[in-house]
Amino acid sequence: MGQVLSPVMLILLEFPESVESHNLRTHQRCECYIPVQFSLGNGMIQGILVDVSAGGCRVWMAAENGKANPGIESDIEIKFSMEGADNSFKLKGQVRNIKKDGMGMAMGVQFEEERPDLASFIDSQDKRVIDGFGDQPPYPN
Repeated sequence: MGQVLSPVMLILLEFPESVESHNLRTHQRCECYIPVQFSLGNGMIQGILVDVSAGGCRVWMAAENGKANPGIESDIEIKFSMEGADNSFKLKGQVRNIKKDGMGMAMGVQFEEERPDLASFIDSQDKRVIDGFGDQPPYPN
């Protein structure tokens, strides 16, 4: 019996003797709610940074802000600032996945360069400021 070492589509003809799951993420995610501006090459768009790690983030955009129609591997630049930070953050990366629904669109972004300082800074901030909507965020989970 062999092993599957990378994600592939499978059709199982009989139930396997053992099944294991493996986390593909190399960095721990930090959930947050931070207003951002991002550019996909067609002007600045308002969005929300909903999670971040040293290697990437997830950015959400409301459906009514339909100016953006990114594709996988589109270049993206994200800008934001936070109270307590000496300067604003400017993150460059590529869109790796896109999830759309009636409320909006979430984009998974992989940074060009790892940013361990960013995730630890956000995680250290006051959660009442970062997660200002409690249990009812205006974006899908």
